[in-house]
Amino acid sequence: SDVTPTTATINLIHHGEEHYTIHFEDGTSEQKKLQQSELKKITFLEGENFAHIHHVDIVTPFEKMNEHIIFVDTPGVGDLNEHRIDVTYSYIPRSSAVIFVIDCSTPLRRTELEYLQHHVIPNLHGELIIVANFYDRIDEEEWEEAEEYITRKLKKTLGNIPYVLLPIAAIENIDGEWSFEFKTLTKTLNKLAENGHYSELMLQHFENRAA
Repeated sequence: SDVTPTTATINLIHHGEEHYTIHFEDGTSEQKKLQQSELKKITFLEGENFAHIHHVDIVTPFEKMNEHIIFVDTPGVGDLNEHRIDVTYSYIPRSSAVIFVIDCSTPLRRTELEYLQHHVIPNLHGELIIVANFYDRIDEEEWEEAEEYITRKLKKTLGNIPYVLLPIAAIENIDGEWSFEFKTLTKTLNKLAENGHYSELMLQHFENRAA
């Protein structure tokens, strides 16, 4: 996350032997060795050709996660643009969980609330998990105020739709020594991966759309 756009493409992250494949809008694809220098070429910071990319498959070993989980990493709400239709009508309805990442030091901007209300909620069949990142940048008292503010805003936007709110300092979990909150997130995701309930809801959704 940054003050400027970072993720430029839709990235599907799978479990397996490391490599990545770029799928272009014209139906062609290109497989490459998974290296940080290569991945930077499909970010806003250094990318040049990402406008012609439909999505990217990134394959890497998940040591502590269920191997059947696929993460769909999307551009930020303000940077979706041409990806918005795919994310809204394809990925969200098929997801067992939507992890909506916000900045807990400047929580829930108007664009984020509008995207939740108009795009996520109408198409949501799985869990909604609100991750308040940058927990390390504020103290306990500030978090209590932020949590109250976030809860009030979400209540107004979501109504009675259930959600999980987790404050997380992502940077503190990079080395594999996971915090309690991060472990809670991974346990939730692993549990969803083993539960067929949301698959049934998704199937019903697409059957209704087909009808």
